[in-house]
Amino acid sequence: MKLVFLCLLSLCSACHTNPLKSLEHSLGVSNLQTFKRQAQQERRDLTDKPNWDRPLLLKDLAELGFVNAIRPNKQHYQTAVVLGSTGPAMQSRIAYLIDLWNLGTRFDRVVFLTGDRILDERDRLSNPGLAKNETQLFKKLWAQANLPEILKQLPTRWIDAPKIQSGRPTTVSTIEAWRRQENLDHEDILAISNQPFIDYQQCALLNYLPDTASVETVGPAANPDALIAVYLDALASCLEHCPGRSKFQHRLSTF
Repeated sequence: MKLVFLCLLSLCSACHTNPLKSLEHSLGVSNLQTFKRQAQQERRDLTDKPNWDRPLLLKDLAELGFVNAIRPNKQHYQTAVVLGSTGPAMQSRIAYLIDLWNLGTRFDRVVFLTGDRILDERDRLSNPGLAKNETQLFKKLWAQANLPEILKQLPTRWIDAPKIQSGRPTTVSTIEAWRRQENLDHEDILAISNQPFIDYQQCALLNYLPDTASVETVGPAANPDALIAVYLDALASCLEHCPGRSKFQHRLSTF
């Protein structure tokens, strides 16, 4: 009986000190990678389960680095990369880039990783109907943004990735399209995403850019209404794909 008690005590202690174990315990699973989306499944198709304890799960996800804003560690980079997404997310990423510039972060050019994604209901508030795909909407949002004059004058490069066999362009396919257009050896990159996708997109950049490239990914905090299932999908992707040199894996090593 004493041995059983000690085992339960040890398990409880692990849950309190390791947010991954705590999530597994709260969700009743032994492998968090089961929450990764299926092939062809979009984030808009995900749903939360009614018995999930949202505040408890968000606490663990925040400890893992998926909730709060991430800021840059340096003052200057060669290239700022703004990653494509839905209209509202692209607006948020552009606004964050402007905020960083106004706070003193500098870069020599801006690259936009986007592509031929057909717009849908998620883009409606950002698009009055003129843009036909993500690239067109991204360009329109950038043109409409309240950019500081010097930032407005920086060189820009638009990576307009085509659809892939399985459907819309992905983070990975836009990175690969960029690599085909220029030599990125030793490139010093500040990438702009938003939570809870910062770690996943950081890992995609590390995996598909040259090993000599330096990549730091930052972005604003998660939307307060974001589904727990979306967080878990991002976490599952990181567990599967993040290399040992990523900040995500370094963070896990501290628990």
